[in-house]
Amino acid sequence: MEKTEEEKALEERRKKRRRIYWENNKVRICRQIMDEYIPKVIETARMKAPELMIKYYEKFPFDHYAEPHIKRNLRVNKIWEHNLAYQECYEAGILAYMYSISRCVYSKIENVEGYIRKMIRISFVWGITIFDEGRNICSQNGYSRVHVDSPENSRKYYR
Repeated sequence: MEKTEEEKALEERRKKRRRIYWENNKVRICRQIMDEYIPKVIETARMKAPELMIKYYEKFPFDHYAEPHIKRNLRVNKIWEHNLAYQECYEAGILAYMYSISRCVYSKIENVEGYIRKMIRISFVWGITIFDEGRNICSQNGYSRVHVDSPENSRKYYR
């Protein structure tokens, strides 16, 4: 069934509102997911099925199933060890691994390795979004960011 012009326009307005909402609240949403939602899911799964959690952690060890994917995603996103985002993204990858194991235990998901890979990719969006506090504060308040230590600004502020 073909959509009418009215339905298409309504759908476009909804998409635009969702995009604007995401842009205005993405730091808060990502921080809330990483700081509140994921730990709550991990703890819930640990309380409901502790022996199954241990079994899954042994069956799908971090070193074999998560770390190679985290390092690959770091390389793909050009985040090196000396970058500011490295630690935040690596921690987001670890949280994604733990969350994936917990969800697979809790929801009885069969494709654990695929779910781990998917969540690691998604977690990098969260990590990259929240890693730079200065950028986030400036964008939320409408300020422009000035790097005083940059070479082009060195003579500008010290005359």
